[in-house]
Amino acid sequence: GSDRDFVRLDGFGYWQVKVVSEDEIEVIFQMQVDPGGSIKAWLANMFVTDSPFYTMEGMRDVIKEEKYKGNTYNLLKN
Repeated sequence: GSDRDFVRLDGFGYWQVKVVSEDEIEVIFQMQVDPGGSIKAWLANMFVTDSPFYTMEGMRDVIKEEKYKGNTYNLLKN
């Protein structure tokens, strides 16, 4: 497709992951995006509410995979 098929977004974001207990983590997922008026408000609002939910749901499914069990990661803050 051409560039006309896409809306380029300007923004930034970050993830902050903290170990709360042996079987619980806290995740802060923050994004700031400016579509510059190029998309409809209802679509932008859907992205704001649905994207974090489905991202966390997907993360939950991935970390349950056998290859991640028992692993520790230095990036997790205690």
